[in-house]
Amino acid sequence: MHIERELKFRLPRDAASRLWSILPGAPAATRRRLDSTYFDTPDFRLREARSALRLRRDGRKRIMCFKSESPGAGGVPQRLEWEAPALRGRFSPEVLPCNEIKAACGVDLRRLATKMGPVFATRFVRCSAEVVLEDGTRAEVCHDVGTIAAGRVSVPLLELELELIEGSAASMLALAMSLVEPLGLALEARSKAEQGYGLIEPRAAAPLKAQRPRLRRGMNAQEAMLAILDGCRAQVQGNMHGTMHARNPEFLHQLRVGLRRLRSALRTFAPLVPASSVRPVTRELKAVAASLGGARDWDVFYVMLSQHIALAAGRSPEMVRLLRKARVRRSAARAQARAALASAAFQRLLLHLMRWTEDASWRDSEEVRRAAALPVRKFGERALARLERDALRHAQRIDWADPVVRHKLRILVKRLRYASGFFSDTLPSRGARRYLERLEMVQDVLGELNDIAVAGRLLEGLGNTANRQAVASIQKWLAVRQGILVERLGVVWGSWKKQARFS
Repeated sequence: MHIERELKFRLPRDAASRLWSILPGAPAATRRRLDSTYFDTPDFRLREARSALRLRRDGRKRIMCFKSESPGAGGVPQRLEWEAPALRGRFSPEVLPCNEIKAACGVDLRRLATKMGPVFATRFVRCSAEVVLEDGTRAEVCHDVGTIAAGRVSVPLLELELELIEGSAASMLALAMSLVEPLGLALEARSKAEQGYGLIEPRAAAPLKAQRPRLRRGMNAQEAMLAILDGCRAQVQGNMHGTMHARNPEFLHQLRVGLRRLRSALRTFAPLVPASSVRPVTRELKAVAASLGGARDWDVFYVMLSQHIALAAGRSPEMVRLLRKARVRRSAARAQARAALASAAFQRLLLHLMRWTEDASWRDSEEVRRAAALPVRKFGERALARLERDALRHAQRIDWADPVVRHKLRILVKRLRYASGFFSDTLPSRGARRYLERLEMVQDVLGELNDIAVAGRLLEGLGNTANRQAVASIQKWLAVRQGILVERLGVVWGSWKKQARFS
């Protein structure tokens, strides 16, 4: 078994000619054609297992290869990989170490072999070279140009890959960061297999929601933190393509959730994270979140306006004009968000986060090492108790109608909700489901109240004498809805407070 540690980027076509001259040592690239056919069952059992099986032709060689997703450690993405020469050059999964694959990934290739058939193919020319960095780290650089095809449907393939051969992943990430701006690179979260499945199975292109981190009770706090950060980053990257190219606003929403979960995780694990080492990352995360916030605000406001308020108030000519203005503003905000995600600054941020988790220098202090060695269950109990205490203290003698105090509580509840999700698998389960359900109810009500406050602010920018009546009607609807939610908030908060805690 080989553990593949690889960065994958989309590469502009006009940048390919500059690639080899700006790499360290300006290496000479070799060129070869690679044709691969991917196999799966009719119900896509391999895809469901986050795995891929292919037969590749590389010159005169025919190679069977099985790859499967591997839980990362917060840095460079990694996959498990097995290869073997194909039997008589044909589809022959039995040449792979099937028992080892089943033990590692839960996929029984022998049992599935007779049910599998070709599902899509890749055809591309690969130019590749090995680079050696100053510290001796060796990485393979590959530039792939071709197509991914499923039946009569095909899409172009134009990618740059950096694969670690030997040495420091942090050094390879530093190389990647230096290439982003001169080559216009954009991280590609999808493997070639995932792109192929996207051609034949629409569900593969759905927005990626937060995945429960794979924590084991035997983990220490540092291992848990790196796994959680890896999951948060995967959620961000998994929604980038949809945010850039699809109309569904849920991609942007889930991408922003991933960013918020990242920031929340770094706060939750503050005892392991010296502020001086992580401050540049958190500052950049906050700036990116702010640049995307406008698009999400206009998405929520437009839906609220078109699906609820306009129906209640009636589609008068004034309301139609107001809806049109809101739609124009929403489109402009989306364009700004996409520009922010396509920027070199955002690409470097994601690489910076990976590099920070790969770099062990910030873990050198004795205080950090003690906190990192704590069992994840004990660390989680302490973290949740602290976050819960902060929220309860803030809500003492609270005026639920005060929007400033309410907004601060919303932030504290959100941090507690994310942390509860991080640690839920490692903590006692009695009462956990009810605790989380009631906490989610509190978060939902606080979130809608925030949406109403934002709607009022955005409405001020749309109003003028030509639609004064429509604006007044919307303001009335917002005020009534806010009153209902404020009353409900006290009820759901009291219900959550009565619920037994995790510990």
